[in-house]
Order: sequence, then structure tokens, then C-alpha cells
Amino acid sequence: AMSHVFTRCKYVWLRKQGRPEKWAEGKLQVKKNMPFFKKMQLLSQSKMALVHNTLGFSPGQVLEYPCLQNHPAFANFFNATRLAYWRSRFDKWIPTPQAKGRLFESAAAGSLMLVWRDAHRLVERWFVPGDDFLYWDTEADLQEIVNAVLANPSQYDHIARSAQAKMRERYTPEILMRTVIMPFINHSCLWTLSTNHSTSAG
Repeated sequence: AMSHVFTRCKYVWLRKQGRPEKWAEGKLQVKKNMPFFKKMQLLSQSKMALVHNTLGFSPGQVLEYPCLQNHPAFANFFNATRLAYWRSRFDKWIPTPQAKGRLFESAAAGSLMLVWRDAHRLVERWFVPGDDFLYWDTEADLQEIVNAVLANPSQYDHIARSAQAKMRERYTPEILMRTVIMPFINHSCLWTLSTNHSTSAG
């Protein structure tokens, strides 16, 4: 979708570091390691932001790293039954739920979020479909939405403004740190301590 739809528009693909995936080399305009304030400035000037909230593990990686099956954050996702299901649907990668920082950055900047509708829909924990962002399922869906926004951008301004208002009122950095980040860190630390204790005791 990225290499087909967005290359027809004025766009940029932001990455933190490293080389782009093989399929993207030579096809996409990439900017790496952009300072945060410049990234936010670029997002604020963008009509749309393409967002997904998944991390792609291959089936082999799940089996290679036991923590993916043992850690409580993934216990329900990578148990034997669910793993068999994901492997039956995705032969190369498994769309693992992961809330992306770009989700909140795009909302804060007032850029219209076009969100890939994966099976987990983490975005709905914070934002409302249709009110704060637009879902897309296929490349054809994405192309249709992009064409509509470019043709009549003012008709979609209220969606971007709604998400931006929620960021200012409900999801400030302090609130996200207290309600999302620290609970995850604390839970992970407790699990790590428990695992190390069990290992050393055994």
C-alpha cells in the first residue's frame, strides 16, 4: 500500500534508524533520525498520516524466543491455540499488537490518521473510528480515502481536530506515562524479577 498509494502523492516515510525493508529500497522517499520537533512540524503540515499498531514477528521468531510465549503481555496472543491460528493465516509474519508512538504524534499534530484495521484494533482504546480517525482494510480502500481527502480536505478537518483535542485533554505525555507506560514497565519488571528468582532458586 505504501509503495503504490503514497508514491502518487507528496509524501515522506519517517524511520528512526537502519535501512528500509528490501521491498521499499529505491521505491520510497525515506527520512531517518529526524529530530522530534522537526518530525512534529512535518506531521502538522501533512494532510494525512498512515498509521498501524502492529509489530511483525515471523512464526520462527516466536518459537525462537520463549519470552514471546511466556511473558504475560503475550500469554494470550502466542499460546499454542492462537499461534496455530496466526500461522494458518500469515505464513511470513504475525501482526502482533503494539501501540505506536506515531499514533499519538499524528493526533497531537492534527494530521488526519489513516489507520490499518488489524485484528486487535488497539487504536480504539484511545480514539473513536470515524470521529477521530479513518480505518482502511485494503490498498483499494486506502487509495479511495486518499483521493477523497485530497479532493476535499476541509471535509475531513473535523476528524483530525477531534483527535488533536483528545490528545490535549486526555492523553498528555504525563497522563500516558502514568496510565500506559509505567504500568507496562512495572508489570514487566515484576515478571522479570519473578522469572529470575524462579531460575536462580531452581
